[in-house]
Amino acid sequence: MRPADDVIEWQWRMVGEIAAMVARIEGAPNPLASAYAEIDQLLRERECWRFEAGMLRAERDDFRACYQSADRAWGHMADGRDALETGIAACEASLDGSTTPPTEAEIAAHWAVGGSWRWAVLLKDGSALCANESDRPEIIRGVRTEATRHGYSVQWWAVNRSGRLCARPAVNGDAR
Repeated sequence: MRPADDVIEWQWRMVGEIAAMVARIEGAPNPLASAYAEIDQLLRERECWRFEAGMLRAERDDFRACYQSADRAWGHMADGRDALETGIAACEASLDGSTTPPTEAEIAAHWAVGGSWRWAVLLKDGSALCANESDRPEIIRGVRTEATRHGYSVQWWAVNRSGRLCARPAVNGDAR
């Protein structure tokens, strides 16, 4: 502390003591004492806020590290997610069926692995006129031909040898 600061501090203390004596004499409260108490309280609060700010910074840094870790993990999962979405789309296509009739190559390939075809002849309002299933290629071809000749829409599903819906066979690079 500089000598001038010592003098100023001494002067303030003297002013405070004089104000205290005047207050005792007059019976009034000491305004400097309450101001000093208020300053002390504010300094204590400031230290609390500094501590609180330090804790908040530490939490922010933890959250930031957690976010970055999750972001890296999400990047790794994105590849798996894309493959899963492709699989889900294939499953949905199997469940939805197709109004495109199976080609000769699809009929032959599916028959070769013991699969069958399920179909529903649809009316214009989308309701089924009739539905059936067969593993015999000549019946599949007959339904396909007759539906086309009479202008019916037919919904087709490939069925595996266990009787479950499956993806249509991929023929000549065709992923249908």
